[in-house]
Amino acid sequence: MPHTIVPFISIKKAKKDATFSIDEDFRNDSSDRKVNLSVGAYKSEEGKAVILKSVKQAEQKVLEGETNKDYLPMSGLKSFTEGARQVLFSGSVESSKIASIQTLSGTGALRVGFEFLAGFGRKVAYVPQQTWANHHAIIKAAGLELREYKYLDTENMRLDFEGMMDDLRMAPAGSVVVLHMCGHNPTGQDLNEREWEEVHALMEERSLLPFFDAAYQGFTSGDLDRDAYSLRLFASAGPTELLVAQSFSKNMGLYGERAGCLHIVVPDEAATVPVHSQASLVARRIWSNPPMHGAKIAAEIFSNDDLLALWKSEVEVRAKVQGVAAQLFFT
Repeated sequence: MPHTIVPFISIKKAKKDATFSIDEDFRNDSSDRKVNLSVGAYKSEEGKAVILKSVKQAEQKVLEGETNKDYLPMSGLKSFTEGARQVLFSGSVESSKIASIQTLSGTGALRVGFEFLAGFGRKVAYVPQQTWANHHAIIKAAGLELREYKYLDTENMRLDFEGMMDDLRMAPAGSVVVLHMCGHNPTGQDLNEREWEEVHALMEERSLLPFFDAAYQGFTSGDLDRDAYSLRLFASAGPTELLVAQSFSKNMGLYGERAGCLHIVVPDEAATVPVHSQASLVARRIWSNPPMHGAKIAAEIFSNDDLLALWKSEVEVRAKVQGVAAQLFFT
C-alpha cells in the first residue's frame, strides 16, 4: 500500500479524552455547588489531591536516606515489586512463579503486558462492553483485535452475568480476557464469589487468558485482601497463566508518581526468568527504566509494619468516602 506523509501543518487536533475533558469542564465551571466525580482522585474541598499520612512519613524516610539518583534496572526497584506482589497475591501462588516488573502505573502495565502477549502469538483481546476507555486504545496500539463481552444490563442497571458467560463461551481459545479485579470501572458492579468461581472454571475450560486490571484494590470493601479475592482464586487454582496490571495511584494516592507493576504468573518456575526478561525488554523500548521516587515510597511502606498498618487504615477510610461519592452519583 502507498504510504502518505502528512505535513505537520495538516495534522488535525486530537479528540479530547472523555475523562479528562470532564475534569476540565469542572475546573471551568463557576458554580459553587459543583462536585467532581470524574477523575479517580481523592481530593480535598480545595480540589487538591490529598497526601496520605503514611505516604508523607514514608517519603520523609526516603529523603533522609537518599544517597543517589541513579537509574533503576529495566525491571524496576526490586523491593517495590516484591512488596507490591505480596499485597496483591499474599501467598496465593508461589512467588517463584511470578515475573514482576515495575511499570508506569496501571496504564504502563497494560501496555507492556499487551505488547508482550502480541509478541508471543496472542491475537484477540476481550474487554467488558462498559470499561475504562483507555483499555481500547492500549489493546489496539499493541496490535491485538479488540472484542467485547456483555457486562452491564443497562435497562436494569445490574450485572448481566449470563450475557457475560455466553460471550466468553464463544471466545476463541487463547483469547485474552480483561477482568476488573474489583471496583469495576465505570459501573461499580462487581461479581460475587460464586460468579467468579464460574468465570474461572469457564476460562480454564476454554483456555482463555485472564488479564486482571487491579486499579482499585482496597476501594471496594476497604479491605485489601477481600478486594483481591478474584485474582487469588485464579492464581491459586493452577496450573495457570495470568497477568495483572497493578496501580498505586488510587490506594496510595501516588497519582503523579506513576507507581505500578505488571505481574505475570507462569505454571512452572522454569518460565519465570525468561518471561521476566522478555517483559523487561518490552519496557526497555517504551521508557527504558522506571522512575524511582514513588516506588521507594511504596517500598518503605511495605517494609515498615507501622506504616503498613497506617496505610491500610487510610485505605479503609478512603473506601468509605468513595461509597459516599457513589451514592451522590446515583442519587
